[in-house]
Amino acid sequence: IFTAAAAGDVHLGRSAAQLIGMQYHAQLAELLAVKGDTPEAFAQFMAGMAAGQGDALSWEPDPNAGQHGDEGAVLIHQHSWRLMRGLAPLHTAVFEAWNGLWEGALMVHNRFLVLEPLARMDLGDDRFTWRVRRRKVQTF
Repeated sequence: IFTAAAAGDVHLGRSAAQLIGMQYHAQLAELLAVKGDTPEAFAQFMAGMAAGQGDALSWEPDPNAGQHGDEGAVLIHQHSWRLMRGLAPLHTAVFEAWNGLWEGALMVHNRFLVLEPLARMDLGDDRFTWRVRRRKVQTF
């Protein structure tokens, strides 16, 4: 049973992780020699971070980006999760907090980009996949 208190805990964990990602992005990007604020540059940032954790990560231009008006979007694939190896089963809140680190880093990298999880190892997929694309204009 997922209670309101547990939902608040998930939100708190994710929000705290976003703040940490925001705080450390510039320093880490400099150490990784990542230049620019494009989706490709963020993919390079995540690749450097994954390599530092001993994880395999690849990225590619999103082949469907033109169909969705997301020119320049990239797909990022992480094929392992050493940080959590041997700890399954994991509550989904673990991914939400960990993903919050990347969301926070992206907020500093370029606030006009969004990180969309498309596949999740914690939910049984064979890898994590994210799409990084330009944020669409909100219309209400």
